[in-house]
Amino acid sequence: DSSSFKNDYLNLVKQSDLLFTPNSLIYNELKRENTNTFQIGHGVTEENLRSDRGDLKIPTELQECNSRILVYAGTLANWVDYDLLLNLADTIQDSTILLIGYVHALAPKEKVRKLLDHKNTLSVGYKDYQDLPRYFKFSSIGLVPYISNNEHIQYSTPTKFLDYFAFGLPVVTTNYPAAHDMDGLANIATNHEDFINNVVSLKLESQDELELKKKRIAFAENNTWSKQTMRM
Repeated sequence: DSSSFKNDYLNLVKQSDLLFTPNSLIYNELKRENTNTFQIGHGVTEENLRSDRGDLKIPTELQECNSRILVYAGTLANWVDYDLLLNLADTIQDSTILLIGYVHALAPKEKVRKLLDHKNTLSVGYKDYQDLPRYFKFSSIGLVPYISNNEHIQYSTPTKFLDYFAFGLPVVTTNYPAAHDMDGLANIATNHEDFINNVVSLKLESQDELELKKKRIAFAENNTWSKQTMRM
């Protein structure tokens, strides 16, 4: 039962020589039980850092898309804030929300249907991880539109921040713990209006934004899977 599992879990935590976790909330909880606990984040695949690769041709689905692309790569699950994405889709005039990922069985079906049918969204379905760079290369902004107080999200550490950063993409995200572990490089929104304003107001060709692009790529380069393994 759950109490038996919890006891076994705590015993394992206390008896472990070393503990590693990527999440700050889990880190704080484990640290109280075992001082040999360390927080090491997820990483990014080195191949994704080569945004100048010659094989990164524009995907067929994007060839007729002439607007700015706002990409969300991830499962369309019940922890995604669909009201936020629908509000964003209603607001933007010069952009398309690119959705990459499958629809989770527990996702709210009616809201997902409205999102997929919206004139300002483009869904390309599930793509293999190695195919994502082709879509990121031709995107302008990375989106992390999660429900901030969802327990799964509170304890999650999405790898998509680093995947977006590897291509220099500015990231607009909702407010939850993992978003604060990105060295101040993610645009963290406190509500729907703030999220939409962050997206709309981003001046992608400004000097400040070009400097931030370099910092985002450098952050990704410093957090590859091989470097995270070396830190462990």
